[in-house]
Amino acid sequence: MNWVSAHSTHENYELAWNEVRAQIQHEIAGDVHFLLLLVSAHSPRTWESIAQYATSSFPRARLAGGATRGTIASLEAFEKGASIVALAAQFDGESRLDVHHLPPEKSAMRRQLQTIDWSGVHGAMV
Repeated sequence: MNWVSAHSTHENYELAWNEVRAQIQHEIAGDVHFLLLLVSAHSPRTWESIAQYATSSFPRARLAGGATRGTIASLEAFEKGASIVALAAQFDGESRLDVHHLPPEKSAMRRQLQTIDWSGVHGAMV
């Protein structure tokens, strides 16, 4: 399994995505199987554009993500202004990642977590 992170703080999201994509492709040769994107300080339309860029750039990746107030990449935090942070993974054939959407309400989240079949799961991201 190979995990990499990439980020950009360009205001122009086309340029920002191109920078993030290039960083990922530099580190992962071949297919990306999972892509977590965190986008800050921009409108929902911008998020839709980034999701479209991600899907066309990495068509085999399971995509997850969301909009945030700030992002953290490696050892840097971006609390003001535009930023995209991506966490990308390439699995070795043995590993598997399932993506589950959980609502933000704590009691509902607890109930949702209890309904997931965790047998055979060696790691999870919630």
